[in-house]
Amino acid sequence: MSIKAYDLIKNKIPMIREVVFYILLTIELCVALVEKSDLHNPYESYIFRATFVLSLIVIMLSDFNIKEWIFVVLFNVLGLCCYKITGRNDLWRYIVFALAATRIDFKRALKYSFWINLVGCCIIAFLSISGIYGKSYLYAQYREGVEGEIRYTFGFGHPNGMHAMFLVLILLGIYVYNEKCNWIHFVLMAVANYVVYYFSDSRTSFLITGMAIVLGVIYRYGKETFMKWVPYVIALASFIGSLAISIWSSIATYYSWSNQTIDKIDNALNGRIKDLYWGRNTHGGYILTWSLFSTKESHEYFDMGWVRLFYWCGIIPTIIILVLFLLVIIYTWKIKDKWTAIMIAMISIYTIIEAHFISDYIGRNFLMITVGAYWCLALGLNGAKEKYFWKVLTRNDS
Repeated sequence: MSIKAYDLIKNKIPMIREVVFYILLTIELCVALVEKSDLHNPYESYIFRATFVLSLIVIMLSDFNIKEWIFVVLFNVLGLCCYKITGRNDLWRYIVFALAATRIDFKRALKYSFWINLVGCCIIAFLSISGIYGKSYLYAQYREGVEGEIRYTFGFGHPNGMHAMFLVLILLGIYVYNEKCNWIHFVLMAVANYVVYYFSDSRTSFLITGMAIVLGVIYRYGKETFMKWVPYVIALASFIGSLAISIWSSIATYYSWSNQTIDKIDNALNGRIKDLYWGRNTHGGYILTWSLFSTKESHEYFDMGWVRLFYWCGIIPTIIILVLFLLVIIYTWKIKDKWTAIMIAMISIYTIIEAHFISDYIGRNFLMITVGAYWCLALGLNGAKEKYFWKVLTRNDS
C-alpha cells in the first residue's frame, strides 16, 4: 500500500470509529428501551454478542498510548476471567463498551442518548395510552399493609421502571442542557416529576428526581465559591455513604426478622433489606453469598443495586470498579465538572434500593459513557504519544 493511500485511510479512522460507536450505542439504547416496555425480545443474547464485537472494533480503531494499551489489555483480562468463572459476559461487555467510549465526544454521546431515550419513552407511552400496545396500569400488592392498589405503567412494564426512565431523562437533560436551563425549566421539571409520581406512586424515584432538580438549581445559580467544593463533597459522600449502607444491609438482612430497628428501616425501604436473605431459598445478596469473583450460581435478581453488583460480579472486580469511580469523582473535582458529580451522586443514592443501573443492559447506564471518557485521565495515563494497536505491535511510529 502506498504512503498516500495509507494516509487517506488513517485520516478516515476517527470518522469510521465514531460511526461504529454510534451504531453500537443506538443498538444498546434501543434494546434497553424494549426491555423496559411490555415487548419481549427473544434475540437479546445475539444482539449482545454483536454489540460486544462492535465495541472491540471501536477499541481497535482507537489510538491509545502504551500505558493506556496496557490497561486496555488488563481490563479485558479481568472481563475474560469473570466470564470464564461465572459463565456470564455482562461485566466484560460493560468493560469493552466503556473502553470504546474513551476517544468519543462524551457530551455529544450523552446528548444523543437523551434524545433517543426521550423519543423511545414517548413512543412506549403513546402506544400504551392509545391502546395499541402495552398495559397502562397494574393492580397488585406492592407494599406491606396495602392489600391492593392501582399504579400506572403506561407501557413500561412496572411503575418503578416508568419513573426510573423519567429520572434518566431528568439527569441527562440537566447534564446536557445545564447552561440553557433557567427557573422555568426547573419548575417544569418539578411539576412533571410530581405528575409522573401521581401515576407511578414510585416514592424512591420521585425523591431522587426531586433531589436532582433541587441540586440542579443550586449548581446552576449557586455562588462560585461554594461550587468549588460542594458538588464534589456531595458526590463523594453519596458514593461512599451509599456503599456503606448497602454493605450494612447485606449483613443486617439476616437479623431483619428479629431486630426491631432493622425492621423499621426495612419497612421504610419497602422490604429491600429483608428480601436479600429471606426473599429466596439461596439467600442471594446476603454477604456470605458473596465471593471473590462471583460464581455460576450467583444469578439471583433483587432490588438493591450495589449489593447486586458485589453479588453478581464478585468482591475483587467490584472493588476495582468502585476505585475507578472514586478516581473519576476526584478527577471531576480537579477539572470542576460539577454536572458529572451530580449524576454520580444521584445514581449512587438511587442504586442503594433500586438496580436500574446495575443490569444486563448497558443502554440503561449512561454513566458508562462518561467513565469511558474519564478513566485514563483519572488514572493519569494521558500525555504520552498515542498509537493504534498495529503500531504498538510492530513498534512502527511512521
